[in-house]
Amino acid sequence: MRYSLQHTIGHGGIEQTLLLNLSETGLAFLVESGFEPRIGEKIKVEIPIPGGEQIAWWATVVRIQKYSGPGWFSRSDQFDFESKVLVALHFEDLPEAHSRAIRQGLKNSFTQIMRDQKFRDWTYTRDQLLRNALRFTFFLLITALAIGFIYWFSQPDGTYDAKRGAPWGERFKF
Repeated sequence: MRYSLQHTIGHGGIEQTLLLNLSETGLAFLVESGFEPRIGEKIKVEIPIPGGEQIAWWATVVRIQKYSGPGWFSRSDQFDFESKVLVALHFEDLPEAHSRAIRQGLKNSFTQIMRDQKFRDWTYTRDQLLRNALRFTFFLLITALAIGFIYWFSQPDGTYDAKRGAPWGERFKF
């Protein structure tokens, strides 16, 4: 992502940074501590839309905070997060075409992420079934034997006579 402060446009003051968050109403990115813009300042941003398209527009700085990094679960060796500041922007009167491009790009990105997640889930399930095929087969065999034993055990013996004994409901009268 690239940006330029309002007072540096035309003077070569274009900076490149890491885009963290993008929505239809604004975005967030990181800058070096000491080089952050002021709250309320207008910035021209050129942002990559998921899917390869780029748009440029004006935004206002609405929040600045020290950035602590992505957390213990993420690989932070790719980028030095120690001296970074998070800058949050709100788009100023974003044209409908830009808004639509962002919306479509985010939708396509989300669809691709969901597709990838379903593929990973299917791969995991398949691997688990293959890895545990012997256990699964043994479970099915034991289940079939248990059902067969219960069926065999519940069958009447040769001395059983359906006509002998009390009819159903007649044996214990109250």
